[in-house]
Amino acid sequence: MNITESNDKMEHSERNSRSGVGFFILIALSAIFGIMIVMMLSVHSNQVHWMTKNEKDFFSNTVAEAALNVALGELQINPSFRTHYKFAGTASKTRTWEAPVKSAYPMFSKAGDLALSGISNGIYSGQTRNGMFKFKLAPIFGSRENSKTKSLKEASMFAKCEVVACVGSHGNEKEDSYRRITAILEKRCPLYEYLLFDGEMLDLGYGPYNNPNELKGARLYGYQWITFNTTGGRDQGSDIKAAEKIETPGMIRSMRETRVDFVDNTYAKLSPSNDSGKPDKFQSYSGYILDGNTGGKPYKAAYLSKETYLKKVTYLSKYKKGGFIVENDTFEESKWRNPYDPQNPYFEINFGEPNYRQNASSSSEADDEGESAPNEEDEDENSPKKEKSMNANDPPMGGDDGGLNSELARTRGAKMLIYSKVPLRIWGCPDRTTTIFCEKDVVICGDFNHTENTIQDYQTADFLDYKTALKNGRAGKDRVYNKVGAAIISLGRIIIDYSRPTLFAKNEIRPYFFYQFGMSLGPNDAGEKYLLEQVCPVDPYNLKEINGGGSLDPSGSMATFKVINDFNQYSDTFQASSPYYVDKLASLTDFLTPINDGRPHFGIQDEKTRKEFIYEVITHIKNGAGTVKPESLKEIFDFAWNAAMEEEQNSPNENSGAMGVMNGLFDAAVKFTKDEKNRVGIRPPEITINAALVSCVRRSSPWKIGSSNQKVFEEIGNVACENPKMIEYIKSPRFIIQRVFGSEIRLASEEPEYFFNGSYTGKALVRRRIWDKSLAGGKYQPPALFYTHGILSVRDELITRKDFDSF
Repeated sequence: MNITESNDKMEHSERNSRSGVGFFILIALSAIFGIMIVMMLSVHSNQVHWMTKNEKDFFSNTVAEAALNVALGELQINPSFRTHYKFAGTASKTRTWEAPVKSAYPMFSKAGDLALSGISNGIYSGQTRNGMFKFKLAPIFGSRENSKTKSLKEASMFAKCEVVACVGSHGNEKEDSYRRITAILEKRCPLYEYLLFDGEMLDLGYGPYNNPNELKGARLYGYQWITFNTTGGRDQGSDIKAAEKIETPGMIRSMRETRVDFVDNTYAKLSPSNDSGKPDKFQSYSGYILDGNTGGKPYKAAYLSKETYLKKVTYLSKYKKGGFIVENDTFEESKWRNPYDPQNPYFEINFGEPNYRQNASSSSEADDEGESAPNEEDEDENSPKKEKSMNANDPPMGGDDGGLNSELARTRGAKMLIYSKVPLRIWGCPDRTTTIFCEKDVVICGDFNHTENTIQDYQTADFLDYKTALKNGRAGKDRVYNKVGAAIISLGRIIIDYSRPTLFAKNEIRPYFFYQFGMSLGPNDAGEKYLLEQVCPVDPYNLKEINGGGSLDPSGSMATFKVINDFNQYSDTFQASSPYYVDKLASLTDFLTPINDGRPHFGIQDEKTRKEFIYEVITHIKNGAGTVKPESLKEIFDFAWNAAMEEEQNSPNENSGAMGVMNGLFDAAVKFTKDEKNRVGIRPPEITINAALVSCVRRSSPWKIGSSNQKVFEEIGNVACENPKMIEYIKSPRFIIQRVFGSEIRLASEEPEYFFNGSYTGKALVRRRIWDKSLAGGKYQPPALFYTHGILSVRDELITRKDFDSF
């Protein structure tokens, strides 16, 4: 072998050796790389696992919150909703879920990925695309009542809701997420908690000049802000009495000094120097006044669903439990037209005189003020309460709601829920506790739920409080109290119409009519005092006769009425055309003639009707042998009143009927109200509404905050106006009292269809708003009130599969 060949072989061998080492290096590198890939895949797999677990925990929270919102939604539709009758303590003080509801369908349809199964054996279940949930909900009864919060019902305003949720396959606990949310809910009812509630701004400065508005009791709320009193013009502000809380999430402004009296007899003085405009000077006065800087909460009342109310009234009607639906052919179309809305017809419901079916079993304050039973809401198809006997729901005997023998009067039910699809014009006294829900406007054109024999004995000359408290129901066989529970809820406006005084002033005019009637019968010097004692009692039930033949007054003088004596003794020889006959009746004829001479005239325009009335009077004198007895006085008054009412409806005249005596009535009422020693039952004209009033339309009228005259409320009344024939029947500085016992709630959740400009309102008016705590519950609480539910406290925690399964 030569050297060259040997070198070639050695080079080839070395090259092969280097090639083998590279191969092994490649294999080693591949192995290492593979190990790294496996490790990376393993780490990535674990990372994916833990990210999914975190996501599941997050989504379990959202699923649980969705379930809590379902519970709140069910409560908004049906305040009686629950899965158990109560969450309460046992003898060992351990709280438990008691009396589960066997089954109930959900009130919601399927929405998006939300599917609900409803209640089965006390468990409400459902699911979303992310997971499934279950919850329980029940009231917590027995909370301690706070004597300082009379408008709240702590014993029944709380509920417990417990939710469990699962996200995952519900197979591997390590991979699935389970969560529990426990919440305490707070139930609130604006209708019986608030005197005034405004979904926009609450402006308290709306009293006429030198006659400030009077507000008394409960809570005041404005969603945007609250303005107390302004600086000039007719807007002289309001006096605030016995306020339980004044609250807004915005600002509280007082443009001049305003005194606010609280329910605990303390008071505050608000002015530009210490209102919300000066945060460093603002005081909450132990929590009585709260603005946005001191803890005022935004409190937006729920949107009202007409579908929910219609479903409820349909159910109550089907089972004869007081449900009644008003269509456009249920009652006759009214001749009256809303001057702001003339194209739409209104339909009238005259609730007539009271004939209460409900009897007060006790005169105790608890019955009258309506201390609530644990389950205070009226029952419906979703309530776990048992059905009551049909016999308990018979209609009132002789009911006249809507007119004698109307379908409304014959409707069975201890309480009434009226649903109207058409605009309503209402007045009179419901025979049963009543809620009216109307899709359109409601015009209250007279006294509503206020009996004609109510004792309106004012405590002071500000015409705010009565000495005799108003009561619900019936006192005895022949004597009714003043009202029942009532709520009027309108998706439109609630308009107060005082353009026709025969619909609201009968209570006040009747004793004054008796007095003027007696004075037209020729009394001697002692006759006036005798008349006031006999026919103008503070208590209208104590009406007495007019004895024309010589009744002694306390001083011993003869209270002879010459006309009564003469017609009792000699009327058979009188001829209607004789001068002596006409002369004897001159004063009475003058009282009944509609003339403008500055004196009161209960004018009857039709001369034939006037003569018939006089003949009616003579007949009663003869039949009473010279004594006009109480029953005769009532018949005489009813004759004149019915005639005047018809004429006022067709051809109103400021000297006729109720309109002709309003100025004299006011003057006499002021005189006798100030006379503490000789108090009688003559009181100023007053339109009185005993109800909780809820309107939904936003304010749509001239409204200026500050030194301005231009504020327009949703009222129609005492004003001279050719179209539509409105009469200014009472002249300033006299006034009509517009009194609401209950509450005024304006949700401002709907847009208006027309504008109020103030053309038909008038100026001679003072407003009195007094909170009525009898709306707070008990047997006179109106049916189908709406409630709002908020979350008072909440606890969120992860749980195990075992906790979820055993729920």
